[in-house]
Amino acid sequence: MQKSRRHLIATLVVTCTALTVAGCAAASIPADERVGAHADDTTVSVGPPSGESAEVGGHTVSTADGYAADGAPISEIADTPAIANLDADLRHAVARATEAAAADGVEVRINSGWRSRAYQQALLDQGVEEHGSLEEARRWVNTPERSTHVQGRAVDVGAIDAAVWMQEHGRQFGLCQTYENESWHYELATTAGGECPPMRRDSSADRGSAGGMKAFHLAPDAVQPPGREAGGMESSTKHTIATLLLCAAIVAVTATALIAMSPVP
Repeated sequence: MQKSRRHLIATLVVTCTALTVAGCAAASIPADERVGAHADDTTVSVGPPSGESAEVGGHTVSTADGYAADGAPISEIADTPAIANLDADLRHAVARATEAAAADGVEVRINSGWRSRAYQQALLDQGVEEHGSLEEARRWVNTPERSTHVQGRAVDVGAIDAAVWMQEHGRQFGLCQTYENESWHYELATTAGGECPPMRRDSSADRGSAGGMKAFHLAPDAVQPPGREAGGMESSTKHTIATLLLCAAIVAVTATALIAMSPVP
């Protein structure tokens, strides 16, 4: 009788431990890492909402190509391909800059972000129509092979007051105007607070390179993306540690209580 009771207690301890650990493991996984969450390196392709398609340079482009009829703050269009397909560090830097600009009373709107190769080619064809030659169009529109928009490494901001604010404060977030003739075009071209590299005359100067400026990634002590605390540790990591410690305490208390129920031999 006593032996069977001990066997029952041992079984309950093992079962309780297994269930607690399993539940804690699931709870400790950050929401954005669970199955079905969007990954930063996944290209988003969604159908265009009503009215979100247009004829550009003789081509039909849509939201799925990164097209947007009107600019908007990054937080309002975060789930669209134009924003979701941007480099993650660029996205975070623009979001932080937008918040800082708002504190100064300036609204930063994203007029263009990531673009598909087809959309970029449509813009180039339209540029040829407007400027009369490929050579002149290349001063304003890059080729799909060299465009940093296609690479997800550039945004065009508006309106004029936002462009002026970015010229003055953008480098605090690593954001730099990269072409002299495009006050709206920004890339993550330096570290937060660093010096921006010299601007190129226009996009035609990219012919001998891969296009755009060297891409930078945020250092741990640079401008922090959402979810990262000033101390450098991801808030999700702290949540995981706290959850596991709590679960360990639950297991210990449960085991102690069950053992205490066992009769003294």
